[in-house]
Amino acid sequence: MIASRKCEVFFDVDNRLKVLAELESQAATPGFWDDQLKAKGKIDQTNAVRAVINPYLELAKSAEEMELLAGMLESEGG
Repeated sequence: MIASRKCEVFFDVDNRLKVLAELESQAATPGFWDDQLKAKGKIDQTNAVRAVINPYLELAKSAEEMELLAGMLESEGG
């Protein structure tokens, strides 16, 4: 889907997913909460990345499901 690819580039989906994975990995390390101010900053960063990426992922999933349903309708002659 061309529009989806353009959105992926615009929202930098691949990079944001990598950043999100890294932030989540850091949050899972022992001692993460030892410095609560630093931890709060990391959690805020994580939430900011999720706020951008989650709506995109939800829309991409919905678009994929709609394409599948459209294909099923076409195959049934609808």
